[in-house]
Amino acid sequence: MFNITIEQEVLAKALEFLEPTVGKNASQLGDNCISMKETGNGSMIMYTTNTVEFTEIKVIVNMGGTTQDIAPYVDFKRFKGIINSIPANEMISITANVNNIEIHYGLNKTPITLVGNSNGMLPLPTNSFPSSSMINVPKNELIAVLNNVSSIITDNPSNPIYNCIRIATNGAKIDFTAADVVAKRTFVSSILSTQNNPVSEVLIEASKFKKSIKIFEDYQDLDMYMDSKVVRIDGGVLNTNTPKTKGMIGDIKYYTRRLTGVFPTTIKNNFNPLPSEFCEINKTELLSCFSRVKSIEDSNSGGLIGFEVNGGDCIITMNSSYGNIEDLIFMENTFSKSFKTIFKYQNISDILKVIPTDTFEIGALPNHPTNYVIKPKGVTDMMFTVPIMVGGNNNP
Repeated sequence: MFNITIEQEVLAKALEFLEPTVGKNASQLGDNCISMKETGNGSMIMYTTNTVEFTEIKVIVNMGGTTQDIAPYVDFKRFKGIINSIPANEMISITANVNNIEIHYGLNKTPITLVGNSNGMLPLPTNSFPSSSMINVPKNELIAVLNNVSSIITDNPSNPIYNCIRIATNGAKIDFTAADVVAKRTFVSSILSTQNNPVSEVLIEASKFKKSIKIFEDYQDLDMYMDSKVVRIDGGVLNTNTPKTKGMIGDIKYYTRRLTGVFPTTIKNNFNPLPSEFCEINKTELLSCFSRVKSIEDSNSGGLIGFEVNGGDCIITMNSSYGNIEDLIFMENTFSKSFKTIFKYQNISDILKVIPTDTFEIGALPNHPTNYVIKPKGVTDMMFTVPIMVGGNNNP
């Protein structure tokens, strides 16, 4: 019979890790539940799934875990709500009682009963992942990339492959690319791994993994495996400092579907050659200008702005039924050429919000002059492109 005792703080942290992949039971597959299984060696395996992703973790228990019994599946959100209501310094005992679980804590407390789910639950993937498929990716760099990609991609359920970030490896080199098929924006970034990777590529749905990557907070890097249907991501090397979970949570695995379809492989090639000259503009000043633009935007303007550079001046214009704006921003440098074009201001604003430097650089791609590169000042390993627009009240 399932019977374990565990610290509230440890169990609450485990539930925090598992929450991003809890489903809504829309198809009655039990994906709103949590699975808990004793391992027989003083720990338990816990997992959740939303039918597309799975999170699996091993948690050290204080007592129990000496058998391989499975607890009845219970509703995750109700279980988490109960556990989070218990003080952090309490020891919690969880026991199976036929098809329910009983939660005990404190002295002279009547146990809380949580009714089990009678429909079962989707099992964890049992795929055999070849070791030759493994690639290693630094975690912190991947977090930064996911934040950048999420700034330009809006998930499209009908074409999920374009919700992805492409991770391409070759030796120590790792290239990240993504495409926004709605606004026609792209993203590229390049880093170096501490390990020698095979020539390979992985597609990961960016917004989904961004929610789950916190489960690897104790790790320096991630190991990614794949077969024809599933990608599995494991924690690689632990941080040298004391793990945040105090070593009580380990063997963390994240599974997600491997999407099929055609994803562009030449995104990075389009950035070559880069513009020979960039305009350098203060990020805060331009975002403030965009706030004023938004204030007078109407349905006819379409969010379009005039964008003119002349010497050391950048001039932003917007005309609408609510008024007119002509903002002069003094650039940080003097541009030897002048240009005048139209952008959708939101296409630039989304990107500026994740640019880490006070100023950013913008310039037209020589081989693709209808697309402009936007990047942090002095950086070439993290870049975006935005397209120019045609038409509207602000046509130059």
